[in-house]
Amino acid sequence: MGAGSAGPSVGEEHELHHCGNGAKARLPECVGCVGTGGEMIYIGIDLSLTGTGIVVLDEQGNVLDKDLISTKASHKIEDRLKTIWNRLKYIIWDFADKPVPYCHIAIEGLSFGSRGTSMLELAGLHYLIRYMIDREFCGVRHVVPPQTLKKFVCGKGNVKKEQMLLQTYKRWGLEFQDNNICDAYCLARYAMENDAIRE
Repeated sequence: MGAGSAGPSVGEEHELHHCGNGAKARLPECVGCVGTGGEMIYIGIDLSLTGTGIVVLDEQGNVLDKDLISTKASHKIEDRLKTIWNRLKYIIWDFADKPVPYCHIAIEGLSFGSRGTSMLELAGLHYLIRYMIDREFCGVRHVVPPQTLKKFVCGKGNVKKEQMLLQTYKRWGLEFQDNNICDAYCLARYAMENDAIRE
């Protein structure tokens, strides 16, 4: 919404949302479902408290946006969760609010073999983000188990992160320096290619 805008009508939007810096913004209701015409977009999210990756692709697989959202372990868990969600929300909103028919979102599932406090915190982040995407947009279309994502990219489900980076480059010609961004890209590709199979 640009400067000087009269703002949305009452029927177009619903509740106010805090942006984390004292400002507030209105999100259109179920923005991922509105609009007529335009392209499908695919969003991959690799959740992590230390470095959450998000990548946005168009129908042709071109990268429209990517970001790495980092938080510090010394900060309160509540603040870390808020930071991650606020950043994700406005990246998704930037694309889902445009006149596109659908916004398909894929996130990596939890690794249930992991243990400890960090796993509990990651589970909290995982379900919070799924709930908020469902509440503010139109839900997560794909929850992809880690082994499934690795098999999709590398052909087998027990490869190391370095192999994911290498095989992503070999398959799609893109080189990533950060494995979280790489995984997010692969999740978006997973959503795009699996949706193509469905159709």
